[in-house]
Amino acid sequence: MIDKISWINNNLEVSFNESCTYSEIKKVNEIVYGDARFDDMNYQIFDFSAVSELLLTKDELKIVGVLDKSASRWNKNISIALVVTTKYVNDLALEYGKIMEGSNWSIHLFSSYREAKLFCLSQKQC
Repeated sequence: MIDKISWINNNLEVSFNESCTYSEIKKVNEIVYGDARFDDMNYQIFDFSAVSELLLTKDELKIVGVLDKSASRWNKNISIALVVTTKYVNDLALEYGKIMEGSNWSIHLFSSYREAKLFCLSQKQC
C-alpha cells in the first residue's frame, strides 16, 4: 500500500509498505502526471524497501514503463531512484529499466532511501 507521497519542491518521493499493487503505482502516476510540478521535476524516489510483496505482473510493469516512457517526452530530465531490497522487486526494477531504454530518463537502483536521496542531491536535481 502507499505509505507516503511527498513533494519536495517539484520532486516526488513515494514510499510503499506491506503489499503494493499495480493500481497503487498507477494511482501515483496519475497524481504525478496531473500535477503542474511535473514539468519542473528533476527526480522521483520510489521506496519499496518496506514492501513484503509487490503484486505487479510483467504485463502491468510494461504498461507502467510505456506510460512513463511517453511522459518522458514532456519532461526530459528526470532521474528515477528505486529503493529495492528483495530479489523479485530488484528483478522488476531491472526490467523497468530495460523498458525505459531510449527515453530521456535515467533509472537507478539503491538498497536504501538514504543512498537514493544522497544520489539525487549529488546530481543537483533537487
